[in-house]
Amino acid sequence: MLNDRPDMTGDFFDEFAESARQQLFGVVPEQVARLHRDAASLAQYRSARLAETLSFAAEHSAWHAGRLSSLDLEAVTPEDLRSLPIMTKVDVMDAWDRIVTEPRLSLDAAQQHLARVEDGGLPLLLEKYVVFTTGGTTGRPGVFVWSLEEFARWGASTIRFGIDAGDPPAERLT
Repeated sequence: MLNDRPDMTGDFFDEFAESARQQLFGVVPEQVARLHRDAASLAQYRSARLAETLSFAAEHSAWHAGRLSSLDLEAVTPEDLRSLPIMTKVDVMDAWDRIVTEPRLSLDAAQQHLARVEDGGLPLLLEKYVVFTTGGTTGRPGVFVWSLEEFARWGASTIRFGIDAGDPPAERLT
């Protein structure tokens, strides 16, 4: 069984919500600080993270390993991004199980998890991953998985501008 807690009622929901809130607001200071990096520091950070991301993808994803095998991943710069092979939503959905970098994840498990969430089940797959789906306007819904930490970083990046401008963060995340 992928989830060992059957639903999101009572104390567990409150603990989950508080943990998610703490993770989100825990990374806000780092996200706000990023707004004030000088150009040289930002360029160095972007290059290092790009090399790290490409290397991780090539090492942990069979699909990415194949499509990136001819590249010197340490030499790729942000300026080279346009020359890299793209990954479309069709690619993601057709090769989902070969693309993901977490061996315990599969498209079937993610879709089963989404069905359980709709029935009031635990929102985290494997107690770690948030699963999203698109509306399917292109004919096929996309299924995307982020760790709770990755989701918190994304959330913090979306609210950092207001916080940097002096707006207080919302009391409740909706």
